[in-house]
Amino acid sequence: MIYADLYSVWASGSSLIDVKFFIDLDPATGLLKPWACEGSLKLLMLKIVGIPRPTTAEHGILEETYPGERLRVHGAIYDRLARLTNLETLLLGDHYRMSPAVCLEMSLESGLDRLAGLKKLRELNVFGFNGWLNSGPA
Repeated sequence: MIYADLYSVWASGSSLIDVKFFIDLDPATGLLKPWACEGSLKLLMLKIVGIPRPTTAEHGILEETYPGERLRVHGAIYDRLARLTNLETLLLGDHYRMSPAVCLEMSLESGLDRLAGLKKLRELNVFGFNGWLNSGPA
């Protein structure tokens, strides 16, 4: 695939995933299930939906069911991403809709520091995060 085509594939909606499927916890242990690609995946393009926010009046955004759920979910997302040790390119967000419904909070409080072990990461693109970078909940 030609590099310029990556953004059109990403924007097509083919990489949309619900946060619960992405985190992929083992119900018996509560731990992340291992993925066969964890040590080999180099490129990941996705839009994660269903990430709770503390409070919201906006359509399509999931509100926390208990205080702190947002941080627990974010931590689990970062834990999953941290296992992808050969990741070179990570494209997150929603290029066209600019919707906070697919926004991952990128702060130390939410667990961003858990990605420190991704030594091969060369590109991080967070299209459409609509001002939620390092600013906490809107």
